[in-house]
Amino acid sequence: MASALASQLSAIAAKSTNSLDLKAQKASHSQSLIFEPKVAATQDFEIIYAIAIEGLHELCQLDPRFSAFGRTIFSEQSKNKERIHMTESENKELDGVLESFIGLLGARLLLRPSIKALDWLVRRFRVHEHNSSFLLFTFLPYHTAPIFRALLAILPPTLQHNFKFLYPYKNSSANPPRHTIVYSCSSTRSLLVSFNQYVLGVCRAQRGHTTLLSFWAGVVAEAVSAMIDLAKSGRQGVQQEREEDVLLTILPTLSESLGMTKSPELQVGSYMILIVLSNKMALQDRVITSMMQTVALGWSEETSNAALSCLAVLAQTRESLDLPSTTAHIIMKIRNLDGHLLAIGERQSVDRLVLSLFLAAVNCLPEQKPSAALNFIEAILFSGTLSDKSAERAIQSLFLRAQNLQERELLREDIGLRLGNILVRLSSTPSSALAVQEALQGSKVDLDLLEMKLQTTVPRQIAKASVEDTRGATVVHQPQSTQETLESLLSSLPTRTVDETSFLSHSQSRLFDELYRAFNAAAHSSTSLQSFANLPTLNRATALQQPLFFSFYIRVWCGQAPALIRAVALESTADTIASGAETSVDLQGLLPYALCALADVARPVRRAAAELVIAIYDLNRRSEMDGVKPKNVRVWGNDLYEATGSAKIIHNLSVQDSRKFVADVLIPSIEECILDESHITVLVSGALRSSSTRTKTSIKTEARKLKSTQRVSLLWFLSSHLNATPLYSVKQRLLTTLNRTHRIGAVTRTKTLLPTFDLWISLSAKDVYDVCETERIDLKRLEDQMMKIVAKDDKEGVQKLEELVSGSVGIGRPALVKAALGRLRRLWPSFDENTSISVAQFLLEYSLQPKTPMYSQDLQLHAFEVLRSVQLTPKILVDFVDFLSRTDNVRSLPRPTKRRRMGSDAQEVHDVDLGTNAADSIRSISAVLELVEVNKPELNPELLRGLFNVLGQLQTIKSQLQSDLTYLQTTLLGQLELVVSSFKTGHRTILDGSAVRADLLVECIRTSTIPQVHNAALLVVAGLAEVAPDMILHSVMPIFTFMGATVLRQDDEYSFHVINQTISQVIPPLVQSLRRRNQDPVAGTVDLLQSFAAAFDHMPAHRRLRLFQRLVQVLGDDEFLYAVMAVFADKYGGNVRTEAFAVELASQFSPQTQVITAYKYFCLITDVPKPQRNLSAALFSLDQSRDRDVPVMQRLYVLLNKILSRRDLIVQIAKLLQNNDDAAPRLRSTFQDFLETIILFSETIKDISPLFEATGETLDNILGLLPTSSLIMCIETLLDPGIRELRRKAVRAFGIRVQSEDRSNLASRKAVLEFLPRLCSIIETSDDVALAHGAITCVDQILEKYGKKDVDAVVFAATTVSNKAVLGNVDERLSVMSLLCLASAVDIVGSRILPVVPGALEIALDHIETCTAGGVGSSKLHDAAYSFLAALTQQLPWVISKKYLDRVLRLSYKSANATLGRRADESRFEVLQIIAVHLESNECLSSLSETWADAVREGPKGLQTLVAVLETCVQKASKPSIIKEANLLKDLILHAFDLRRIQAEDLGGNIGPFEIAEIEAAFNKVILKIVYKMNDKTFRPLFNDIIRWSGEGSAAKQGRSRVLRLTSIFSFLSGFFDTLKSIVTGYAAMIIESGVQILEAASVEDAESKVLWTLAVRVFTKTFEHDQDDFWQGPQHFDAIAPTLMSQIGRAPDLPVIDEVIPAITALAKAVDSSDHHKELNGALLKHMRSHESSVRLAAVKCEESLTDRLGEDWLGMLPEMLPFISELQEDDDEKVDNETHKWIVKMERILGESLDGMLQ
Repeated sequence: MASALASQLSAIAAKSTNSLDLKAQKASHSQSLIFEPKVAATQDFEIIYAIAIEGLHELCQLDPRFSAFGRTIFSEQSKNKERIHMTESENKELDGVLESFIGLLGARLLLRPSIKALDWLVRRFRVHEHNSSFLLFTFLPYHTAPIFRALLAILPPTLQHNFKFLYPYKNSSANPPRHTIVYSCSSTRSLLVSFNQYVLGVCRAQRGHTTLLSFWAGVVAEAVSAMIDLAKSGRQGVQQEREEDVLLTILPTLSESLGMTKSPELQVGSYMILIVLSNKMALQDRVITSMMQTVALGWSEETSNAALSCLAVLAQTRESLDLPSTTAHIIMKIRNLDGHLLAIGERQSVDRLVLSLFLAAVNCLPEQKPSAALNFIEAILFSGTLSDKSAERAIQSLFLRAQNLQERELLREDIGLRLGNILVRLSSTPSSALAVQEALQGSKVDLDLLEMKLQTTVPRQIAKASVEDTRGATVVHQPQSTQETLESLLSSLPTRTVDETSFLSHSQSRLFDELYRAFNAAAHSSTSLQSFANLPTLNRATALQQPLFFSFYIRVWCGQAPALIRAVALESTADTIASGAETSVDLQGLLPYALCALADVARPVRRAAAELVIAIYDLNRRSEMDGVKPKNVRVWGNDLYEATGSAKIIHNLSVQDSRKFVADVLIPSIEECILDESHITVLVSGALRSSSTRTKTSIKTEARKLKSTQRVSLLWFLSSHLNATPLYSVKQRLLTTLNRTHRIGAVTRTKTLLPTFDLWISLSAKDVYDVCETERIDLKRLEDQMMKIVAKDDKEGVQKLEELVSGSVGIGRPALVKAALGRLRRLWPSFDENTSISVAQFLLEYSLQPKTPMYSQDLQLHAFEVLRSVQLTPKILVDFVDFLSRTDNVRSLPRPTKRRRMGSDAQEVHDVDLGTNAADSIRSISAVLELVEVNKPELNPELLRGLFNVLGQLQTIKSQLQSDLTYLQTTLLGQLELVVSSFKTGHRTILDGSAVRADLLVECIRTSTIPQVHNAALLVVAGLAEVAPDMILHSVMPIFTFMGATVLRQDDEYSFHVINQTISQVIPPLVQSLRRRNQDPVAGTVDLLQSFAAAFDHMPAHRRLRLFQRLVQVLGDDEFLYAVMAVFADKYGGNVRTEAFAVELASQFSPQTQVITAYKYFCLITDVPKPQRNLSAALFSLDQSRDRDVPVMQRLYVLLNKILSRRDLIVQIAKLLQNNDDAAPRLRSTFQDFLETIILFSETIKDISPLFEATGETLDNILGLLPTSSLIMCIETLLDPGIRELRRKAVRAFGIRVQSEDRSNLASRKAVLEFLPRLCSIIETSDDVALAHGAITCVDQILEKYGKKDVDAVVFAATTVSNKAVLGNVDERLSVMSLLCLASAVDIVGSRILPVVPGALEIALDHIETCTAGGVGSSKLHDAAYSFLAALTQQLPWVISKKYLDRVLRLSYKSANATLGRRADESRFEVLQIIAVHLESNECLSSLSETWADAVREGPKGLQTLVAVLETCVQKASKPSIIKEANLLKDLILHAFDLRRIQAEDLGGNIGPFEIAEIEAAFNKVILKIVYKMNDKTFRPLFNDIIRWSGEGSAAKQGRSRVLRLTSIFSFLSGFFDTLKSIVTGYAAMIIESGVQILEAASVEDAESKVLWTLAVRVFTKTFEHDQDDFWQGPQHFDAIAPTLMSQIGRAPDLPVIDEVIPAITALAKAVDSSDHHKELNGALLKHMRSHESSVRLAAVKCEESLTDRLGEDWLGMLPEMLPFISELQEDDDEKVDNETHKWIVKMERILGESLDGMLQ
């Protein structure tokens, strides 16, 4: 464990700034965002500052805010600021300024000026170290840009914990992807918090920008989402804690960001994060409410839309709808709020937000700005932004609020008036009427009281119980704006009527409207009501005698007045009756209207109606108590209506019946009537029904029921008032009751109500519209009730409906006709057979009439739809079909129904110029077929004959029109198929053969081009083939022929189903028929097979296999599969795709079937060349000339061999034979017959080469199908002397089998090894090279697979193969295979094969020599020989003696120079590498040295081969081995260094200069590897010998030979000193003398000498640069090189002194670091400055300039000595010298910090 002191030291080291470590400071200074480290290290702060100021000036032009930083961190003083010299507070202040600048820079970070300025902060203030977090957050939005990689490169090695995720990308210099940043934020909370604080800080300083804020919002939203997902694991308590942590992490940031109104983009991003939170977390309402309030308080006009979207999402997640008032008021201040909400609602749901705002606006009434609240309420209600349920809630709250407001509150700013207008508009608008209805039903609103409060009348449709009524409300009543005074209204009324006796007259009343206004005004006060009732105009005194008084009140309570007014009218009537003194009157005329009032939806009205009934009941009781006899009682209301027409005749009840109806029917249930508006309907309809139809009741209750005569009287009474009343609302309510009664005795409701029915159908459309508008009645409901007048067994009523439909009455009222048709549809089930036939015939004729104003197309379609919707009996359908057969009776048909309008027939009818009869026929057929289809033809087999007749008629029409009539044909054929299928199920009807027309079906298939028609016809044929095959078989073949050209090509499921059905149901009867007639089934179905084969190319690819498989299965696989294969081979021979399909088809059947198929298939092949052909003549297109026999047979062979060569078939047969069940003997027998047939047939065609080869291939495949043991037995037989080709194929088949055998199969292994001697015998004795080759191949495969199991067998086989007659055979194939076999044997048995190695090795080397002789040879034999060498070297390396090794190397050099191809080069290289690795190093090196000359003779490739072997040998050898073989290595090195000289002196040299350079480069690398494995003690003498050797022998003189040797040596030394650097600087002492001689003796005329001079200078430069041990500072070394080196400046005109010598002098001066040496160098340079050659002076100045740059002030210490020379140079005649001198002076001034002008004067 580390001590405390060690820990403290580690901490100090971690924070150390390396102020004393010069290297660390240099490395730190080289870190830059712009420049590479090498370039940055050479720059001082002046250069960096100049670049930064340039960037800052450009930034100031973009944003003036940057200018302030020019006085702080970019001031001149900033160049001298060092953080390590500043206090903590100063550093903190500096950090603030730096971060402020970086934050402002963030928006422009990708601009070049920004990087220039930022680089100053990096290099001067080290912001990447001290402000790394802020800098990284600024750069993070640009994480995909290249600049981010530059930042990562300069970051310190240790990053803050938050940014540890950047380590992989920093190390690999890659950009981090976005998902990594998101994941890090979600998993490292501190990183997320820091990022949020950074963004808030930047936005506070007004430094936020779009790139940052959009990146922040996206990353944080994704991170928060991931955090929430992660928190949703574990127990519920743990989940809750984790979710709270997420909220605590993010909510403080959002709380602040939402209030930053000056950063709208930040707010929008915060909204997005809030949405994520609300959608993914189950937040409490208080949290969401707080969020909404924060959003509302902080938004600005710029972010209001986004804020509303956010609020809408938040509101959707709240359970409560209550919004805080402050929040609601802020939201409602938005201008055009409803428009904004409507626009947002198109993108997302705003329902709950709008509803919450609506409720808040309603609740604030009338306290704060009621006008604005009402405007918002009205806009929302009529904008459509609320859903139906929310609209209901909103309207309900508005009703309740309006009801609860006080009268004084309603007067404020006309709140009451505006609320009234809103409610009336709502209830009068169809789109909102339903919501109003639901709101009223679900609330406790007193609508009457509300109307009174708001001084308005709400349309009554809103109070109806059914949705249909509400939807029917279309009339808008404007509210009464002012309250008229009763006095003014009463005074304006006349004192008497002119001729008005009853307000229920059908004529227009002149007084009713005025009286109603007065009554409405008086209804709120009993005194006013009394005054109104006593008006002389009404004549109340005669109320019980005249109808005027009561008729007014009837019109009021049965009209559209408010419920309160209606109730008051009823009450006034009841009061008048109760106060009357006369008792001899029967007020039964009021009863129908009282019944209507009892059915009112408003309970107050029903209660008042009950009081009226009670008043009538009391009047009747008083009359009885007074003893008034019924005959003396006067019936009131006889003159209630105008007495004109039969409809005005009133059938009054008798007084007793009237009183009984009131007392026994109405009074007992009056309370139930008050509670339920529908009860009166049930009550009266129940009273009208007979006792047999009523439920069981008590005796007391039954006693109160009406007698039959009374019920008839009551029915006539109510019907007569219904017929007479002018009020259609009363008619509708009474019809609702009376239509429940069918008949009473002999009286039907149709008879009693017929006047009303006649009146209604006689009205014009305008009259009907006026009635419905006036009384606000739903026309559809009223007409439905009118049509219900016609009872189900009333023939007169049905006749009336037919008259109405036909147009005799009701002209111009299509809705009425549709209602009549609807009534017929509902009455249909009750019709007897005759009536249904009559109505059906009427409707069909009507729908087929030509289009006229009386027969509109829409009504005809409606009539036809009635026929489609009812159940037609078989008799009707047969009549309809027979109707089509009578062409003179065919009528025109309307446009097809909506599901038929897109059919092709409609277009056909319009496109072809049709005759009238044909067009009518088509329409009629279409209509009738549609009716047949709707009524399930499969249940009506009686239609078969008629449908075939229609098919014949359709074929006639089709031929006339030259059109397919697709729809009609497919429809008719489909129905025929259904009818035929009904006979399959054992239907009791027997199929009538005379009704079937097979010729029509064939004609449909033959003449049509439409696939749908083909499919439908084929299905009919298939069905008939199953039900009645004898009727259809004679037409089968034309059908299949046509199928091949049509149906088989379709790609849809239906066509596929059709084909399957046809195959399954048609083919079996056909095959059975052929067999019954003793015909060959295959020959009899040839046309069928050829039809299917011809359609193959056109069949959908994915259906072919299943289709043909089904065809074969139905025909019989063993019997027909081979024929299908043969037809394919004959028709598609050579088509690879088709052959592959045929193979796949065969594989779908059992292996036994496949073998049988193959055998029969081969027998079919053998039938082709016979003089008398059998089946082949029928299947194939052969002729008598026999010219096509061979091509046909070749095509057949190809497919057969592909079927038999399948691997899966081999496996299947092996399994089958191993089972030894019943199938195995049959299979073996088939194989025996097959082999016998093949062998016999092969003898007959051996002269026909293609067929003989194909037969041999078939034999191979058959043998390949057999298991190994069986195969060997067969091969033993075939190897007996006979046909050579068959023997070869037998051996080849055996080899293939061996190769595929499993090693673990013991039986196969034993059989194969036992067969090995026979193969060896063939190799030794056979003169058939191909057979021997095949046998060797088999031996090789046996050895590879089973050799290790029987070593003796391997040795025996190797001995056989190594025989010179075999291995050295002139046939290349035999030699190649023998060598490969021997290589396998060596790998298997190793040293056991030693006896055969010497001879085999010699033969192998001879083969290589043969291959390389002349430069061109056999690459296969070459590669095989090398493979044998490789095996020997790996397994028996000691066998390769030096003699063999030398020969191998020499042959390899020759091989490299031969053109044997890339594979031969790879093979040779691999073997030589193996030799270098496995043989001893000394042997290899010795052989390489001895064969050097041979390699040189073979040229560059030979030398490259030698170098490659040497390199591998050196790499493999250990260091002791290298040291031990130093002498051998020295010889090789000297050979290499002397190569250049030898090739130059040898006039016949075959290696060019560039090739020598490449070889030397490769050899130099090997020498360096040798050096690495030597120590100094070994290498230094070796190095000295090499240097000394360069001047020995022929190179002793200073001539070309020495130059060439030294060129090779110095090319090596350049890499040597550059690679090993300071380690070998001391070795330079041994080259100084040679180097000086080279520099001094270099000849400018000799190119080789100049090259050597350049190499020497570069070598010395490397030694100077890497001198770390003051080697060159020693006088003996410095003095030896310096003068010569300095003298080279004088050779500037002839040599590249500036490029080569100046860097060397500079490096020497840097290395010596001595003032004395510097003075000596400077003195020599100063002398050159006065040279007569300008180029020498220029070189001297440039050298001084370089020394000044490199050494700086150390060199300028000699400035006094330089000044005179500088002054002279300033006046130099050469402009270049003058300019360069000026540059030098500028550099010196920059270093010294002062001007030299004064010194140079």
